[in-house]
Amino acid sequence: MKHSEKIFFVLSLAVLGASIFYYAKSMEQLSVEEGKNQARLQEKAKGVEWKNITVPELKIVDLEWPEIRPQDKEGKWFFQVFTPPQIWVDKDGNFITESPYQKEVARQRFAYSFGGVSNEPYYISFSGYTGTVKNPTVMLRDERSGKVLHGKLNEEIIIPATNFTKEKNTGITVKTFDVKRVRKPSGMIEQEVTIKLYDKSLKKEVEVYSFKPTYIGDQRRMTLKANDGTDWIIKKVGETTTKGDAKYEVTALDLDKEFALIKMIPQTDKGETRVMRVSASGVEQK
Repeated sequence: MKHSEKIFFVLSLAVLGASIFYYAKSMEQLSVEEGKNQARLQEKAKGVEWKNITVPELKIVDLEWPEIRPQDKEGKWFFQVFTPPQIWVDKDGNFITESPYQKEVARQRFAYSFGGVSNEPYYISFSGYTGTVKNPTVMLRDERSGKVLHGKLNEEIIIPATNFTKEKNTGITVKTFDVKRVRKPSGMIEQEVTIKLYDKSLKKEVEVYSFKPTYIGDQRRMTLKANDGTDWIIKKVGETTTKGDAKYEVTALDLDKEFALIKMIPQTDKGETRVMRVSASGVEQK
């Protein structure tokens, strides 16, 4: 035997020995794992034990409908079985004669939800001023029209005439004008302007600020929020709007108790007109 053949033979024996050793070790490890798995399978399951429930067998029996017979001697009065009206029980245990499903469909079709009750914002806001604090020309913005009004102290603001419009009295008079320098939390020093106006339409004085909005304390409104993100602001009974396929009308409004009754009148189909109560508690049919 050549020297190279001897070396190859020795290497083959070494590989064979290693394989036999690895196989023996693997079988030993496999035996150990099988023992562990068998032990786990013998353990009792934890948790709630499921039990079989006996279900009674359904039996269908044919019954003969009795013949209708008169209940009086003359043979004129008959007792007949009739279908009773549909009656449901609501969540409070009261008997109702309208399907809760139909009421829920109406509630889901209703386009508005309660947004809150707040004071009416004043329609005049501060825009700026020129001149001095003692003799200013004040610039105010009419939020309803978007026009800027210019006024002086104790003079009613007048909108001058144009080629297309006549001169117009606004009924607004600047009574006082005050400017304060205030240090903000950021350290910046800013001017805060306070203006007192007399409004003929309100018959009283109103303070307007440069640093916050003005609200009319004795004028309130309710905001209803639509599904599309728009608001419907209501102030009195009788106001109407159209949203989707229905017209909405305010039939009752209580700003103290914070609720409104809104009539929903379908416009595109023959659906039933319904009155919904809208409040912080939600929307429910009356």
